Amino acid sequence: MQNIFQKRILSIALCSAILTFPCLSGCRVEVKESEAKPSTSENLQKIVITVSGVGFGFSPENRSDEEMITFFEKNSGTKIVTLQTAHTNNIQTYLSYLELLDHSAGLPDIIIFPSLSAISEKLILTDITNLVAAEQDWKEVPIPLQNAVTTAGGIFAVPLRYSLEGYFVNHNLFETAKLPVPSFPFTFSRFSQNIRKFAASKQIIPVSSFYEMPLWYPLLKENSAIWGAYGKNGFDFESKSFSAGIQYARQLKKECYPDADAENLPAYQQSTAQSQWKNGKTAFFYGNTQNLSDIQSDAFISSFIGIPGKASVIDASYIGITANAAHKKEAFALVKWLSFGSDGIKKRVSSESNPMTNQIPLTKNSNLLQQFLKKCKYSGIAEALEQIDQAVVKGDDYLPQYHDVMFQTQYHLGNHQGAHSLEEILQMAIDGKLSYSEISAELNRLVHRKEESLE
Repeated sequence: MQNIFQKRILSIALCSAILTFPCLSGCRVEVKESEAKPSTSENLQKIVITVSGVGFGFSPENRSDEEMITFFEKNSGTKIVTLQTAHTNNIQTYLSYLELLDHSAGLPDIIIFPSLSAISEKLILTDITNLVAAEQDWKEVPIPLQNAVTTAGGIFAVPLRYSLEGYFVNHNLFETAKLPVPSFPFTFSRFSQNIRKFAASKQIIPVSSFYEMPLWYPLLKENSAIWGAYGKNGFDFESKSFSAGIQYARQLKKECYPDADAENLPAYQQSTAQSQWKNGKTAFFYGNTQNLSDIQSDAFISSFIGIPGKASVIDASYIGITANAAHKKEAFALVKWLSFGSDGIKKRVSSESNPMTNQIPLTKNSNLLQQFLKKCKYSGIAEALEQIDQAVVKGDDYLPQYHDVMFQTQYHLGNHQGAHSLEEILQMAIDGKLSYSEISAELNRLVHRKEESLE
């Protein structure tokens, strides 16, 4: 991932304080005098740190980030100004907001965001490799997430928190069908057999969506697979394993809906899939543990089982310091407190007003995870966390240019009318509206041309 980020070296004044987090009573935060003596003017000035994206990934009633920031302010003497909360923003709206701030030279000191891939090309983050490397708590971060943010150019952001993606299963439907309920982890052959068994019943929806299948399918076939069509050499839409994943999803969808032609095959809509699952009609539901509060309230028994052949999929939010931040060491202290610092994690998981049940603590520390699991007792989560170092991070989160290539760019395919995103084109192939074997070479050419324009 050479040259994903580009360092911007700014001349900054010596910091007047270093914020540290010794684990004292109540996880107190203290300000210690800097080794470099500050000038009089700096010493008299109260440090102000601005932050955007507070609450991203949480529902509006969960104010865990706000609670953490208030505690930090009270104990450090630093003033934190929140420019934007992101409770109600969808991903693209929030990314557009950050782009507007960048263009107006109004970026805050710290930004919270959902995709490193969507941010990396903007060159707005500062290198924090040395700061991260000095922290013992960093070694407790799950290895897939450490690897996702570590590039040839350095570390420019850290995960803030994460949730798990994968399949949830309705136990009641399996028991009615006299099938053993799959548990974490489960095999690919059993997954396929179960779906085909449920397809025989017109009253049951075997699986909520077919569109994620080609993203995890190559992981079963190639050791070098990373995510979907993205392999060790970057995007390859002629990859045999990815093409086979498209064909597998297409064939499975035909078997589940044998009486429908390509034009009338049901398309995947998140709201529809969720309502069908809620009504107890779906056997396998592809979802995210960030919605665990809703899932746990269902009237039937269910559990999380991840993806076939692997542990689970990690979906994270990230936090980084912008290049123009005046107090980078102090900003990093806040970043650590909110993300991977053990004192901050202890504070989050012990909160009674904002229980952390839908976002998993960013640590492998067994004591902290046990505190979390006492509140989050949903079946399958503990098993997934035991194997978290074998999990895979979503490509949307961190792969170079992935966000722009897959979701933002519109492509014109041969004689097919209209322009579509790559995500839409792949969905059309799974629906049988396009022949993937006929368009894969053309897709490769279009994507590589797009990649060249982004470099």
